[in-house]
Amino acid sequence: MANRVVNASAWSLRGFHHRISSRDLSRSVKDEKEKVPGGKLRTVTEEQEVENQAAVDIFPMSGSGIDKITGIVDGREVLFELREDVTKTPTANPQPLEKSIININRSSWDMRLRWWLMTFHLPTITVFYLIMFLAVNFVFAALWSIEEGKCCGDANQSYTQIFDFAIQTSTTIGYGGYVPTGYFSNFLVVFLSFFTLILNTVFAGLLFLKFVSPSAKIEFSNVITMTNVNGIPCLEIRIGNADGSENKLLDASVRFTYEFFTNYVDEKGEQQRFAQRSNLNLLANQRNELDEIIWTLRHVVDEQSPLFGLNFEEYPGSSIIAFRLMFNATQDVTGAQVTAQTKYELDHVMVGHRFKDQVNYDPAKRTLAFDYTNFSETVPHPVWYPASNNEW
Repeated sequence: MANRVVNASAWSLRGFHHRISSRDLSRSVKDEKEKVPGGKLRTVTEEQEVENQAAVDIFPMSGSGIDKITGIVDGREVLFELREDVTKTPTANPQPLEKSIININRSSWDMRLRWWLMTFHLPTITVFYLIMFLAVNFVFAALWSIEEGKCCGDANQSYTQIFDFAIQTSTTIGYGGYVPTGYFSNFLVVFLSFFTLILNTVFAGLLFLKFVSPSAKIEFSNVITMTNVNGIPCLEIRIGNADGSENKLLDASVRFTYEFFTNYVDEKGEQQRFAQRSNLNLLANQRNELDEIIWTLRHVVDEQSPLFGLNFEEYPGSSIIAFRLMFNATQDVTGAQVTAQTKYELDHVMVGHRFKDQVNYDPAKRTLAFDYTNFSETVPHPVWYPASNNEW
């Protein structure tokens, strides 16, 4: 068993432990060049490549025989071990936190009713409209039936005939076979016409909104894996477009963030904490199009990452609340924006696992298929991960 000592003095944990505001690790793109020792001009891109090479040197390449590394993170010694199958697949999602708003004037009931109706899919709205339409006509037909002369001055009319009259009135068909008589019948005609006009208008508006609103069936992997990629630990997440080329998405982009608690002692000596959110850089956060291809996102957990040196079962790693992934793209057929997002708890991070291969390629038939059976399935795989009982 070989051991290697490296100096990985990073500043990743300062966002958790040493200071209140987390450091923004995103690198800005500069067009200018800066002077370096020796008089050589080096672009920012070249400088980043040097930094990345230094990051790679921290972890030994695969097959080196080294399975332990002692690193110095923020002046503290951290033991990294080459481990796999550290965490197991979560058996069930935790009970979601119930949230509510009190002591505030909320939006009016009609606004909230509109929001509620827009949450349903088009088939559900259509069925709901049909049920409401029939129920309204049943009620008005019953009201006409209690009159001595029924709806049209004919006491021998059956309920079926009266219901037929209600349908003709609400749809403004008016064949002329039925004519309302009396004040009560004519009052019900006016009220039924007005009520069904409102009902039809609401349904037509929702129907139009559902047709013109862009939509896409975006699939996110159920878990995040943490595995070595080319010898470097990475967090991996999968995104897929379940509709493929039938609903092609263009100019896709993602944003990966994590939320965590920051603890501190206030001026009165009391323990306080507040929640904070920070970005996690990805190797690639944009894609020209998303069709059948399954997109695997990777965050490199090197000394440039705020997660470097963290064991998720111990503080400060355990202070992470959740990871969030936001997706945005343009729907090809409508040219409108499509958005989706997902949330991962800490127990959804599969340390020492990688995703199963989901690509089925037949070179003879020149076919390429992506199997969603393996979309969230993982297998154990080595990863450089901090050992337990590190003092912070």
